Parts: sequence; structure tokens; C-alpha cells
Amino acid sequence: MNKTPNNKTIELLSVCQLKIALAKVSKCHPNENDKTPSWDGNIEVYNNDNKKKGNLDGTVPVQVKGKWCEDICNDSITFPIEVTDLINYKNGGGVMYFVILCNTTQHKIYYASLLPIDIDSILRNKITQKNISVGLDILPNAEREIYLILKKFLYHSKRQTQIDLNIQKQFIT
Repeated sequence: MNKTPNNKTIELLSVCQLKIALAKVSKCHPNENDKTPSWDGNIEVYNNDNKKKGNLDGTVPVQVKGKWCEDICNDSITFPIEVTDLINYKNGGGVMYFVILCNTTQHKIYYASLLPIDIDSILRNKITQKNISVGLDILPNAEREIYLILKKFLYHSKRQTQIDLNIQKQFIT
């Protein structure tokens, strides 16, 4: 029987697996930053393979969690997220939330594209809870599919944040 690694090792393995998956997407560049309160970094999304400043479409904030599992076979999972983190994600325009299940022989990457409107729905009538279980789907292997997931997140995050700012302006003036 194999010994379960410590949490730091699981987190390192998980982040490495996600970086490998994202490295295959030519129009993206992952950045790790585990110093912020609710986020682990971001993914720069470019409009072409030339990753110059002028080609940057935007950055997608990310949170990465790792979990050691002896049996990995699900196409979707649920994972508990702290309510305080969900509130931070909502106020920040959303987050791509990744959970990587791994063991000594395999891994699977799951994701949830959590946009402000989605987070509002998740939090509805549950704000007093400490954690809320959120559904995640398996991340596709295809470069184009991953890129489209990130582009869709950027598109909706910008619009939902703009709508929220417009609503706030109405109440301030």
C-alpha cells in the first residue's frame, strides 16, 4: 500500500499537472502566485501565439486545489469552497477553480468557471454556511477546447463586472 503524501506535496503535484495541461495551449501562459488570499495565480490569454503585451486579451484568475484519491474515475465531482472565498471571487469578477485528483499512477483535472452571476446563485440562501459544495467538470484535453473555456470566461467576466459597475453607479448618483 502506498503512503499518502503530505498536503504540500499534493498541492505541488496538482499545480504541476495543471501547468503541463495549460502549457499545451499555445495562446495561454499560466502564472503562479500563492501569496494572495483567495487566488493561486492567473492565466494570461492571448489572441494569437505571439505572446506580446499587445496581444493580451486578459487574465483569468485561478484557484488550484489538490486531492489525493486512490480511485479516480469520475467525469464530474463536487468540492467544498469556503463562502468567504466565493465572495472574494464574486467581487473580483469570478475565478477558474481547478481541482486535481491524483495518486501514484494517474491524475484528472476538474474545473468550474465561476462567474459573478454563478456565484450569486451558489450563495443564495447559503451565506451563513462555512463551505458550499460546487460541481466541477473534467477539463478537456484538447488545446482548442481549453482555450475556448478561458475565452468564454474572459468574455462573460468582463460583461458581468461591467453590468455590476453600471448598477452600482445608478445607486451612487
